Amino acid sequence: MGEGMAEEEKADEVAHVELAEGWPRLWARLLDSWLNLLLIGAVVGILFPALFQMPAFEGRRGDLLLDVAFLPLALMLDAGIQALFGNTLGKWLVGIRLEQIDGGRPSTVTTLQRNLRLYVQGFILGLPLLNLFGMARANDRLSREGATLWDAALGTRVVDRAGHILRTVFTAGLALTLNIGGTVHDLTDAVGRLLLTALSMIAEFEADLARARTREGLAMAKAKGRLRGKPPKLKATQEAHLVKLWHDGDYSALELGELFNVSRATVYRAIQRSGTSTASS
Repeated sequence: MGEGMAEEEKADEVAHVELAEGWPRLWARLLDSWLNLLLIGAVVGILFPALFQMPAFEGRRGDLLLDVAFLPLALMLDAGIQALFGNTLGKWLVGIRLEQIDGGRPSTVTTLQRNLRLYVQGFILGLPLLNLFGMARANDRLSREGATLWDAALGTRVVDRAGHILRTVFTAGLALTLNIGGTVHDLTDAVGRLLLTALSMIAEFEADLARARTREGLAMAKAKGRLRGKPPKLKATQEAHLVKLWHDGDYSALELGELFNVSRATVYRAIQRSGTSTASS
């Protein structure tokens, strides 16, 4: 009997975990990606030093090409760290953890499959600008359905185990400092203008998604009868009485408003709904 109660308590705990939100996941991913790319770049630099001396890999364009080329290797390393230690440094810092739906630790195969789907569906093969739209779309799905495409397909989830706003802020600051701290963007050149354009497009895309979700929510609430608008200030019998008094001509609109404790505009709307002209007011 004790074992049965323990199993029920464990099942209840698994079913009622708090899922991690999009921002903590983003900062953890940025930090992990930077660290993994740094390690991959160091190993490749030691094994193939001539690679970094090629003209194609010089300057900002070269850094971008190397990031795109090394991203699959970095994601494979990330999957191995996740499977071996049960978490990554970025997720640990922000207080979140990847796990199976039943609360267990994902296997190496599962973490590799998850990062492969992330590479294709989230990062869009690491292609510049497209990866921003991919992650924005993933965040929209996460906010609406509680799971990304890759987590839903593999039965995994990212849960909040020890999250706190201070941990999130610290991880965000660290991730941003490492990712862009050493990069200087000239917003007047072609690359800088492209960056600003991309950011504005992402902001507009997110705003459109928010408006679309609002419209969908209002439509669903209205269909279920939960959205009836602002309640009328006058009951049907009161409005009929008001219109009758108006027809009798003994009261002005201002006097009727004072009598029924409503504004003159409400009186006019009630009269207009009855099909009576308000010219005599």
